[in-house]
Amino acid sequence: MALASTGIAELDKLLGGGVPRGSTVLILCEGQNAQEASALLGIICLNILERGENVILLTTDPPNETFPQLYAPEIAAAALRENRLFYIDLFSSSMGVQTSENSNIVVVEKPHDLNHVFYHVSTFRDDKLKGIPAPGMKVSWIYNQLSTTIFTVGDPDKVLRFIWNFRSKIKTLRDVAYTVMNVEMHPKQVVETAKHIFDTVIELKATEKDGTSTKHIRILKNAGLACVTDLVTYSVDIRSRKFLLSSEIVTSFEEFRKMLTMDTPGILRLPFYDEFARFLVMPASQILNIIKKAGEADLLEKVKDFLVYAGYENGRALAQIFKEKYKLQGDKIAESCLATGTIVGWGNSSLMAEGDKLKVIIRTKNSPFINSLRKFKQPICFIQRGFIRGVLDVAYGFHYYVEETKCLGLGDEECEFIATKGGVSGSLPKMIYLESLELLAPLISITKVKLEEFKENAIRKNKEIFRGTNLTFQKIPEKMPQLILSCLGLEATLLKQEEEAITYQIINCPHQNKEKTFHNVCTAYLEALLEAMGVKTKIRASEPSLTENKCVLKITKD
Repeated sequence: MALASTGIAELDKLLGGGVPRGSTVLILCEGQNAQEASALLGIICLNILERGENVILLTTDPPNETFPQLYAPEIAAAALRENRLFYIDLFSSSMGVQTSENSNIVVVEKPHDLNHVFYHVSTFRDDKLKGIPAPGMKVSWIYNQLSTTIFTVGDPDKVLRFIWNFRSKIKTLRDVAYTVMNVEMHPKQVVETAKHIFDTVIELKATEKDGTSTKHIRILKNAGLACVTDLVTYSVDIRSRKFLLSSEIVTSFEEFRKMLTMDTPGILRLPFYDEFARFLVMPASQILNIIKKAGEADLLEKVKDFLVYAGYENGRALAQIFKEKYKLQGDKIAESCLATGTIVGWGNSSLMAEGDKLKVIIRTKNSPFINSLRKFKQPICFIQRGFIRGVLDVAYGFHYYVEETKCLGLGDEECEFIATKGGVSGSLPKMIYLESLELLAPLISITKVKLEEFKENAIRKNKEIFRGTNLTFQKIPEKMPQLILSCLGLEATLLKQEEEAITYQIINCPHQNKEKTFHNVCTAYLEALLEAMGVKTKIRASEPSLTENKCVLKITKD
């Protein structure tokens, strides 16, 4: 199948490689995404021109005010000189504007007469570009605003029939056509019919939670091609013609921090995309940074189990995607997950199974951790070890114990992991402590929205543990000291109990006088535990003294 690139690498990946030739592409948007939708259309147009292909632009705006002319006049001028850019002008005649004498611009005299418009569409390609089908001549049509035509014609059904005929012409010529439709301007039935007619549908939308708006792009379909249909965050810089998706936005450490979220205590999650699925895998550079920070602060022994567990959860999540969404099984799941590790810079991994999967050996070459981590004198691929265990558990349906027997960081020629089926040693830690925040907080940007998501996850998971418990506010003092001890490893002393508030003092708080991140996460987790038991509260941590390691927790009814 011949595919046409949008010129935006990450978008092509979501589409499954590009847009099949002979397809019509509809970009759906809402009012607050309309400018970005037009920008995306214009960026695609300029990308096509820059690679030397041909564009026919059906415009409901003056030709000199279209995206190519406004934001890249030098590219538009070159394409006009080389007879690669053409305009079918649906604007000038209806607005009484003087028609252009440029031979590359055809002014439609009756833009409200769709039969007349289709006549120009049908004959234009033959007259100007000899009617040569692709691949002999690659032509893309950019129809800058379908909604404007629907609005001005006043009969959506007529416009949709025009689009159906236009689609047939595109298929015959093996061209590609793109247009934009604002869903807020039309009845739902019109939008649904348009989605049915077009071969490829891309949706831009904004979601809002707790006052924070996030913009997403999603592929609804792509001419029958396997594509990624998950919501993906995006960013647009119109002036520099950049349309960035989540993984591509990470161009610096500061940008990376903004994308990290806490899923459960100590577990990091980062969206990372490739051709077939949404990956939950951390790039090698960030793993290296975590290990370095742990070593510098003498925290490696303290946090390594948390890192193994983080890898395990991410390995399981990724393997489940390949199993459930893409129907892979066994070795195919394992191989696809290992290939993902290669994509994010972990090195090249190979798998060999022995004795009906009783023993699985994974070897990794070209690890990025060689020189920097040799000083630790022990295998340090903790996240990878957990990741492999999580992947194998899903791929083969058995529990495995994974040991790193060779490590490039120790001077070996490769990293080697041996997974033994049914192993009972090396069990995963119960993730109830938050000690790893000491290490991970410098990498985490916890916004109010992310903290609420973290709390909601903790409530959901702990409701199973505390099923049947019906705690009241008055009975909190019976439970709270034990909860604080078991979850945070700290001792709590009751200072005061009132009808509407309960106050505790925390001795030897390890987070005293440090980033508020520590206290915010700990209090959110305690609120989640109490809510899972049946009582909603608000917990605030205060620091009464800068010289003593004492914090005061005040619990009030929510």
